[in-house]
Amino acid sequence: MANIPRIGQLDRRIEIQESTELRSATGSRTLEWTAVARCWAGVEHANTGNNEQVAGDQPVATTRIKFIIRYRSGLTENMRILYNSEYYDMLPPFEHLGRGNDGYLVIPAQKQV
Repeated sequence: MANIPRIGQLDRRIEIQESTELRSATGSRTLEWTAVARCWAGVEHANTGNNEQVAGDQPVATTRIKFIIRYRSGLTENMRILYNSEYYDMLPPFEHLGRGNDGYLVIPAQKQV
């Protein structure tokens, strides 16, 4: 879907979330995720880009995917996407397709397996 998609290709529901850091009375920090937007998206699974690494003596596999949504400003790599009950970290750079606010946004993302 590297070309400008047809609107009918945006057939999956996703939720874009952002985190807020909270402090308890004892001073411990926790992250709370809240929904910024729920929108329709196209999903493109990568043929390559899946990866395996070792972190903390444990094997960690990552899966990459691209989400295509109608253009939306204000998105950052500190946000995440909820899709099919799984969380994906957004990876910059985001690619803008089309013109101005009438275009689309391609958001690369990954999840740890």
